[in-house]
Amino acid sequence: MMTKTTVIFGATSILGQKLAQTYGQQGHRLILAGRSKDELSRVASDVRVRYCCIADTMHFDAAKIGKSTNLAGRIEKKFGDIDNAILVFGDMGDEQDGDLESLEQCIRVNFLGAALLAESIAERMVTRGSGSIIGISSVAGDRGRKKNYHYGSAKGGFTLFLQGLRNKLFEANVHVMTVRLGFMDSRMTYGQKSPIPTADPHLVASRIYQAHQRRNDDIYLPGFWRGIMGIVRGIPEQLFKRLDI
Repeated sequence: MMTKTTVIFGATSILGQKLAQTYGQQGHRLILAGRSKDELSRVASDVRVRYCCIADTMHFDAAKIGKSTNLAGRIEKKFGDIDNAILVFGDMGDEQDGDLESLEQCIRVNFLGAALLAESIAERMVTRGSGSIIGISSVAGDRGRKKNYHYGSAKGGFTLFLQGLRNKLFEANVHVMTVRLGFMDSRMTYGQKSPIPTADPHLVASRIYQAHQRRNDDIYLPGFWRGIMGIVRGIPEQLFKRLDI
C-alpha cells in the first residue's frame, strides 16, 4: 500500500497538531504548513519521534493567499502529489463596532484565503482523479448572530463554497468534506464562556480521521451540534433578533 501524503494547513494550531499526530500514527507522510518556522519544526519533530513518520514543513500564511499564489504547485513540485489536504486554519477576529481592518482580516483568512487554496488544490486533484480536501468550518456559519457575525459570515461562506466544490468534484472522484466545528478547547476559544461543554481536540482529530475514511460529506463535531444548530436555524427571525445570543 502506497504511503499517502497529507498536507495540514494551519498545522501549529491545537487541532492541527492533533491531526498531525492522528494521521502520522496511521503512517501518512505529513507536510505541515503554517506561519511560524520554529513552531512547525517543533510539531514535525514531535510526530517523527512519536510515530517514525516522515514530516516536512512549509511556510504558509492564509492572509497572503492571492489568485496568483501557487502554493499547491510549489508543494507538489517539492514533495510530490497531494493526496489529502486539510484546511484547519482560522481567525476569529476582534468584532468591535466599526473595526473594518479586523473584518477584512477575518474574511480574508476564513473565506477568501481558504477558498482560493481549496480551489487551487482541487484543480490538481481533478487531473489525477483522486484526492481529499477537508475544510474545517464552524457551527457559527449556520446562522448570523450579533456576537460573531464577522467570523460566522466568513465561515458560512466557506461552508457554502465547500458544498459547491463537493458537488462539482463528485464525478472526478475527488472527496470534499466539511467539518462544522463547535466549541473546542483551543487558543481561539480561550477565555470564552459557553454553557455547552468544549470538545477535546484529540477526540475531534480522531473523529475527523474516521469520517475521512468513510468519505463523509458534511459533519458536525461534536455530533450534538447538528441538533443544536437545527433548533437555532428554526427560530423565526422576528424572535431571533431579540435574543442575546
